[in-house]
Amino acid sequence: MQLRQQRSQQKQFRLTQITLLVGIFFIVVAHIFELDYFEFFFEFLERYEAIELDEIILLLMLLAPALFADYLMLSQVNQVKKKQLQVFRATMINVNHTVNNLLNQLQYFHELAAEHKPLSPEDLVLFEQAINAATEDIEALNQVESIPTDLTEGIKTIRFR
Repeated sequence: MQLRQQRSQQKQFRLTQITLLVGIFFIVVAHIFELDYFEFFFEFLERYEAIELDEIILLLMLLAPALFADYLMLSQVNQVKKKQLQVFRATMINVNHTVNNLLNQLQYFHELAAEHKPLSPEDLVLFEQAINAATEDIEALNQVESIPTDLTEGIKTIRFR
């Protein structure tokens, strides 16, 4: 559990970690080759002052983080939608499983009724068990407060919490 939390925290600050590594790389390169990035950048802007390159660069510096933030927010929204769809599908599979089980069990009692046979005490117990099992499964689905980590197990995941 703690390992998952650590991985989650590392994912939260992934961009910060990448930026830090890139920054350290540039500092090491600057010291090794005795480069001064700001002087180079200043000289570059002075060379192209006639075409107002500094204003264009300012616009790009303002626009790049906004585009990047929009991209991150859009990808996060898409991930949430995917997870919601996955949860919805798993819920529907669980509901279908419960209802189909009940319907299959009720077919036996339908056959008895179609033949005008009275239900034996054992049949009544089976009938009540089928209805109770379906009721318990549906109530278990209604009481889910968090998304199970493994949705492939279906109603078993919810039933045996």
